Amino acid sequence: MSLRFRGGDYIQRGRGIGGLLRMAKSIFLPFMKTAGKSIIKAGKSKAGKAVLGAIKDQAISSGTNLLADAVRGNDLEESLHNEGRNIRQRAADTIENVSKISKKRKKKPIGRERKRIKKGKRQSEKTDWLSD
Repeated sequence: MSLRFRGGDYIQRGRGIGGLLRMAKSIFLPFMKTAGKSIIKAGKSKAGKAVLGAIKDQAISSGTNLLADAVRGNDLEESLHNEGRNIRQRAADTIENVSKISKKRKKKPIGRERKRIKKGKRQSEKTDWLSD
């Protein structure tokens, strides 16, 4: 004798967690597109490249300093604290340098200036070719 399954109620009535994720995607996707374009544009600028280069150099030097402290047996918590302070200091210096560069660049006139035309002698001041 076998048991026969008669079925039951359909338990899931909503869209579940997929509906929530889809809603979150539709809300944040436009923001991410515009923010992504702005971030890429800033990263490709001269100032952005200077900042990213400074961050890269700082990351390399911080990593080597932390590794050297670990090999020496120094306290890693204190080393991390010191490196955090150094990172903040270098970031502030880099931002100041970039702002100085951008201020120098802003002093140049942005638009085209009108071309000055030198005024020659007026027609009345010139010698008349008929008077000879």
